[in-house]
Amino acid sequence: IPAIAADAQDLPLRAGCADAVAVGFGVRNLADLRRGLAEARRVLKPGGRLLVLDFFRDDPAAAGAGRGAARPLRRGLDLALPLAGRLLGRDRAAYAYLAASRDRFVTPAEFAALLGEFGFRDILMRRQTFGIAHLIGGASRPPTEGRPMERERIPQPRSRSPGPAPAAWSTACAWWRCCWRRGATWRCCAATPSSRRRRPSWAARRAR
Repeated sequence: IPAIAADAQDLPLRAGCADAVAVGFGVRNLADLRRGLAEARRVLKPGGRLLVLDFFRDDPAAAGAGRGAARPLRRGLDLALPLAGRLLGRDRAAYAYLAASRDRFVTPAEFAALLGEFGFRDILMRRQTFGIAHLIGGASRPPTEGRPMERERIPQPRSRSPGPAPAAWSTACAWWRCCWRRGATWRCCAATPSSRRRRPSWAARRAR
């Protein structure tokens, strides 16, 4: 298997080519988590699995597999990792950021919900090392027939105003109807009264 270095948010791979996507302690560092999940979903074959092992933000109200580590253990880890990085790797800063990045990340339950939002099924969640880390994953659903996965098809956390639609003309609609494409759907706005006026014929325009 050839090794390549690439942006996880813009993989140089064709859609539906991977049997599995496995990420260890990397998803937490993505600049855009949603874009990274969309790319993983795009390159997976139908039924392919995504598996993510990472540190997640603690949720004190969580129970079962979503429960994090006990507070004393988590606090000890926050102190021990930078010290280990300084003694073993001579790079304290490389490990000191872990606690801050973990506390800015999503909880295990929030990440599992995101996977469902991006079309993953059979979501699994397992506590690792007394809840210090979690293994979360799911299987890719087959894309809807006639609607292939695209890089632009990224679910958003909340609805946003679409803004002004780009003006375009469609041969499928009459000449006075303004149409634009949003996703895979063509939309046409209603004609204004002034635009409904009948166009003068070519002969009438020549006579002017």
